[in-house]
Parts: sequence; C-alpha cells; structure tokens
Amino acid sequence: MLPTRTMDLYVGLVGILSSTTSFNIKGGLLIQKDLALFYRDPMYRTLIDSAVFHGLDVQYDNSETFYARGELASNLNDNLQISLFGEVRSYTLEKYEKAWHLPSFLAGLDVDYTVKEKIKLGTEWNYVGKRQAFMQELNPEIESTLPGYLDVALDVEYLYNSRLSAFVNVSNLFNNKYDMYLGYKAQSINFLMGFSYKF
Repeated sequence: MLPTRTMDLYVGLVGILSSTTSFNIKGGLLIQKDLALFYRDPMYRTLIDSAVFHGLDVQYDNSETFYARGELASNLNDNLQISLFGEVRSYTLEKYEKAWHLPSFLAGLDVDYTVKEKIKLGTEWNYVGKRQAFMQELNPEIESTLPGYLDVALDVEYLYNSRLSAFVNVSNLFNNKYDMYLGYKAQSINFLMGFSYKF
C-alpha cells in the first residue's frame, strides 16, 4: 500500500469546567494525499465472473476533510474516570464520488473504575455512523449505504501484585450484526483471557 501523506490544519480550545471536568474542542481541515479507500464491486454477489473482483480493492485519492470534534473528560474521584467524544466529518475527493466506507460521524464513551486498587473495570462504547459502499445506481438490488453500528467492549483486570495480573476482554458485547465493509461481517461476541507479567 502507498503511504498516506497528511497535513492537519486546525484550531482548538482546551479548558476546565470544574475541578474534575475538562473539555477539548477542535475543528479543522485534514489534507491527505494518496488516501487509501477500500472498495468492493457491488456486483460481487450476482456475477460469478472473472471480470468481477470479489475482494476489497484499494483505491487511492487525494482528499480534503473538514471535521469538528468535541471531547469531555471527568475524574469523579480517584477510582472513576469517564470520557466521551463526538466527531463529524465531510469529505471532498478529487477522483471518486464518495469516501468509500468512511463514516461522517463518530462517537464514543469510555468508563474506567478501580475497586480497592485490585480490580480494574473498563467499558468502551463506540458508535460508527453510516458509510457509503458504492453508488446506488450500480446495483439497485442491494443497499449502497451501510448502516451505523455500536460496538461495546468490556475489560476486567485483576492485579495480583505490582507485576502479575490476569485479564478478560469481551468485544462486541451485545453481539450486534453489522458489516465492517460491504459483505464483510464483524465478528460476533468474542472473549480474550490471559495473564500479564511485568519484568
């Protein structure tokens, strides 16, 4: 893949709302040369033909993305931290009609809680907005816009001592069904368990 060259021009404001809460507001223009876009031929399900590439095709284009992002973080006490963000984007490309599979809206919530300095609980809620997969007139039989989706993760870590800990991570907690890319389904609920040791 070609490297994407990026220039980010922005203005922002960082401030404190209270002794426990802070905010970060940012907006600007993201200029990218050779931005990689993942595209899938909308006829992949109906044409079993060598002329149709059935995988994801990487297309490159130069883009200008206007964006605005807001973040809010709060440390309610030594044990509980909460942060959330929202971001809107508008893409302008040189060659292609749309920024394939890139969302125009993102949002997230992150919560971390520590119980008696031994158990760390965390959850992440990430929402990805609608994404355009292809131009609708190329195949009216399937929807060209992938719906937004919510992905929720849960993390639990037990600290046995300063070096040894055990953890359980759960992804797609609600077992939501959605396409990451056109025809590429996300994994269902999955678990990761393990131990970590610091030398």
